[in-house]
Amino acid sequence: MRFFKKILKNPLIIRGLAFLISFYIKFVFKTSRWKWINQDVIDNLIATKTPWIVGFWHNRLLMMSANWTGPQNKMHMLISAHRDGLLIAETMKHFGILTVSGSSSKGGIQALRHLIKFLKKGDCIGITPDGPRGPRFKARGGIVQVAKLAGCPIVPVSYSTTRRRVLNSWDRFVFALPFSKGVFIAGDPIYVPSSATEEESKEALLKVETTLRYISDHADQLCGYIPIPEVEGK
Repeated sequence: MRFFKKILKNPLIIRGLAFLISFYIKFVFKTSRWKWINQDVIDNLIATKTPWIVGFWHNRLLMMSANWTGPQNKMHMLISAHRDGLLIAETMKHFGILTVSGSSSKGGIQALRHLIKFLKKGDCIGITPDGPRGPRFKARGGIVQVAKLAGCPIVPVSYSTTRRRVLNSWDRFVFALPFSKGVFIAGDPIYVPSSATEEESKEALLKVETTLRYISDHADQLCGYIPIPEVEGK
């Protein structure tokens, strides 16, 4: 772990690793057969040029980037301000995805302002509501706050593949393998009115969380896997 943190201080190494990771993501995407469920949700938003917030669990990060290389709205992604966030930022550049650095513990207010500005310009943003440190599958309030202030819908998205490895990390990261069959699932848009009370905002956050859990579990089941538990040992 110390060695990994040390090499992530070197910009050349970060760029090299980012290139390799992006190449691997593209290779997996090209060699696998993909199916979309409820894709009309995103197609309709693109057709009407509506900016939206895509929400997905931290453990489904790997293959999400491969879906934003088409003609849709420009995408910005909220990443951690920690060293591993630099690697993610460099990797996202290979997919034309811009990044905003910040988290609940560092740079959160400034990042929030940037995200709202991009949405009001007509761009889209991506947020992992349980990232960057967890707890796993527990959505935090930032995503709802952005939706409320920007007046944009949240679209929960998840995926799974038939060939994969689940890493022993806090988020149980899903590492997709090449030559798979994969499925992406979009949930229905979740709107948070600008006049939403604290209680209504909590209800919207719970809806984001329960929808993400449902579509992630459903994607795993379609690919022949038992859903990843929220708590170890269950």
